[in-house]
Amino acid sequence: MSFIIPKKPQILYAPMLGSLGGGSVRGFGRGVGGGSFFAYDFTNHTFTNASSTGRYGPTLANCQSAYSGTVWVNNSTWFKMTSQGTQQWLVPETGTYTIKCAGAQGANTINRNPSYGGYGAIAQGTFSFEGGEFLNIIVGQKGRSHQGSSPVSGGGGGGSFVWLADDQTDCLVAAGGGGGQTDNAATDGRHNTFHATKNSSGKAGGSDGYNNGRPSAGGGSSGNGGNTANEGSSFDTPGAGGGFFTSGETWATAPSNVWGLAAISGGQGGAAGLNTSARNDTGANGVSNREGGFGGGGGGEGWYGGSGAGGGYSGGGSGRDDDRTCGGGGGSYVSTALGGGNIVLTDHYNNGSGGSNTNHGYVTITKL
Repeated sequence: MSFIIPKKPQILYAPMLGSLGGGSVRGFGRGVGGGSFFAYDFTNHTFTNASSTGRYGPTLANCQSAYSGTVWVNNSTWFKMTSQGTQQWLVPETGTYTIKCAGAQGANTINRNPSYGGYGAIAQGTFSFEGGEFLNIIVGQKGRSHQGSSPVSGGGGGGSFVWLADDQTDCLVAAGGGGGQTDNAATDGRHNTFHATKNSSGKAGGSDGYNNGRPSAGGGSSGNGGNTANEGSSFDTPGAGGGFFTSGETWATAPSNVWGLAAISGGQGGAAGLNTSARNDTGANGVSNREGGFGGGGGGEGWYGGSGAGGGYSGGGSGRDDDRTCGGGGGSYVSTALGGGNIVLTDHYNNGSGGSNTNHGYVTITKL
């Protein structure tokens, strides 16, 4: 049985909370006898990928194990999941909260020095919430790398997102994921393209002009998924990154569901291109090694193909069917609604030494 315990003598409001959309009490408990909602004491918490990898997010059981030290994780009134990977957390008390999101890194490519995928971005804002409303939280996961002996592409990193569960018209905070590395990208400047960006629009896919002048695709804008290079029926195409509102662009000739899904559509990362399956590039349990990361990362194309783009507020654009093209990094965003102060946006986050970062994303929420 769950209990809502008043923190101090006051009128306590415990409205009915919707089960599918998460429910909200915005506007319910204010100005009525001076009451407010309170569920439990809260200082801060970092939401993670809960040891999940690849294109699918963590399950509820994964999160319950990862957050076992909290008082709320096993209480379905306070924490739940209506679709795999989208964590729904109840704001425990009316007040001001800071939300910090970091996008995930894109996949690295083997046999390249240095070998690292595009870095994720950081986005932070401060908001006024009413206790009892649910937040939807997606934590981006790294793109999967190729595991064979050839220097080929990988999947894009997923973006990290937070938004009100009962309002899909505005994302509160989104941090873009990095695009996957491609052949020699780190030595010729294309890494500037596959890093995520603090701008709201995603980056275009990178190219060095080797692929017969065919340009890579542009990044998405205004919260939409990235564009996909239309190679035609004779080519495979790497996946564009998903945005907040819409998924990465698709083409009828695309070999599989390589594009990343929108955050509000579940945020699933893209599968690897069909050419990957033909080359039998699979890891443990048959999982493809070029998947895009959960959070809308695009899947990498087949053998010697382009890498997947990063997911984000607006998704990155895809590369071409060529190992010298990489997916663009995803865009980032902080809403000015609900207070929207203390806004900080950083192009990419570097959490390691020597310019390397090998992390999944995260979301940290702190009560001020």
